[in-house]
Amino acid sequence: QYTGVESANTGRILSYVGLALSLIMLIFLILYFGVIMAFIASGEFQDDW
Repeated sequence: QYTGVESANTGRILSYVGLALSLIMLIFLILYFGVIMAFIASGEFQDDW
């Protein structure tokens, strides 16, 4: 009984940790590409001016 509950709790914790890590990686990827796009846009605007 205890082993079943512990395994369920650990599985739930691991799933939450996985979701949190995936969300953090997604946010970092969005920020990374946003910075790159900002640099490209600023470079293009500077070239135009």
